[in-house]
Amino acid sequence: MDIACPPFTDPAVAARYAAYGDTLTGTMVALRQHILHLADQHFGPNRVMESLKWNQPSFNIIKPKRGTTLRMDADGAGSLSLYFTCTSGLVDRFRNLYDDELTLVGNRELRLGEQFQPNAAIDHCILLALDPYTKG
Repeated sequence: MDIACPPFTDPAVAARYAAYGDTLTGTMVALRQHILHLADQHFGPNRVMESLKWNQPSFNIIKPKRGTTLRMDADGAGSLSLYFTCTSGLVDRFRNLYDDELTLVGNRELRLGEQFQPNAAIDHCILLALDPYTKG
C-alpha cells in the first residue's frame, strides 16, 4: 500500500530536501514520509511539526509538546542517520534494547546506512524520541 507523502509547509524545509541532490532526495523523502506516517498512526494526525534544526530536517510532537527533537541527515557518502538530543539518554536506551540490531554511534546517532529499510526497532526508536512514554 502506498502512503501519500504530506506536502511541505515550510519552503526552507522543502529546499533542504532538494539540496540533497537526485540520489539522496528520494531516500530522504521516503524516510520523512515514514516518520510522518508513523507519528500520525500513533499520535493522531497533524501532531508533528517539521522544521530545520542545524540545517537538518527535524520533527517534534506538538499538542502537547513531548519528547525531544528527532533530526535526520545524510553524510557526504550518502549514509542516512537519525539524530537525537545528546542529553536525552535515548541512544543509551536504544543500546539497551537493540544493540545487536542497530548501528548506534556515540550518544546521539542511529546510523541507517545508504538505504532506509523500516523495521520494528527503528520505528520504536522514532516513537520514543517523539514521545518517551511510548509503550513497547
